[in-house]
Amino acid sequence: MRQSFIIKRYKDMLFIIYAVVTALTVLFAVYMILWYRKKVSLFELTEETTGIITKITKGSLAVSPKPKGQVYNVKVRYTIDSTDHMTSMQYEEDDQMLSEGQAVTVLYDPEDPSRAIPKDFKREHAEYYWRMLVILAVILCVIALCITILTLPNTLGLSKEEEKKFKIGRNAFFVIAMPIAYYFVRRSKSYKAEVERDPKEAKKTFFTALALWGNFLISLIFDIVFYVIL
Repeated sequence: MRQSFIIKRYKDMLFIIYAVVTALTVLFAVYMILWYRKKVSLFELTEETTGIITKITKGSLAVSPKPKGQVYNVKVRYTIDSTDHMTSMQYEEDDQMLSEGQAVTVLYDPEDPSRAIPKDFKREHAEYYWRMLVILAVILCVIALCITILTLPNTLGLSKEEEKKFKIGRNAFFVIAMPIAYYFVRRSKSYKAEVERDPKEAKKTFFTALALWGNFLISLIFDIVFYVIL
């Protein structure tokens, strides 16, 4: 009796942990989407001032929308009403030659001077980098959701009959949701840029996802057959 109580408490705690972690990742993904929209709105700023490049560092090639090319992260300091602010941008070596101490034009928000962006840097590089961060946040959210969904029968202590129904519903969800998700992903600029940057890796990812979808489809068929027969 006591052992059964301990197991139930353990499952309850496990469910709470999964639920909290999943909720946090969902909130994080939503936050990143809103953050991205706020970042993109920087390109609509029109008020100008002069800033100074304070630091240039090499960035990861993964944030480049082009197949090849070294990406640099540039930090710029600018002053509004005697207060120093910082902004940053990514650019590629082939686009322009920049150096520390160089003066550049900065667009900023008069109502909130901390919101700013260098004017002359190409928009596509910044947007690509920001989108990649959002995609990583969404992927993390999806992984957390999948783990939670896959472990629900165990953590909720479902009966065999309830577990059968749950598995059918779960597999049906993934069979339907994955093609829909792929349809929207393949239309995104980030996906198209990734295919251009590394076609082999993009193709490998596609076939991995296809194999996973096939596994859910086969599981769904078997679950339905066994549920009807048994």
